[in-house]
Amino acid sequence: MKCEHYFKNEVYISHGCRYGADRWHEQTEKKETMIKRIDAQILDMERKAEYFYNTDRPGIARKYEGKISRLRYEKAELMAD
Repeated sequence: MKCEHYFKNEVYISHGCRYGADRWHEQTEKKETMIKRIDAQILDMERKAEYFYNTDRPGIARKYEGKISRLRYEKAELMAD
């Protein structure tokens, strides 16, 4: 039904319905950038956790590990959509 209102010119009808395709591409690009951002944050926090373990401060390192698992959960939710 959306395509009937979207294409009023006969030239566009021969190309098929592309209603909403531009928004779909935009959503996937946002999703990919969010996943890349989360991956970068996870890598940074893993380095920090390793540093705090090496400097004999495991309490701080465990806090970073908690944040890492939260970010991994967010990433899994994004990838599932």
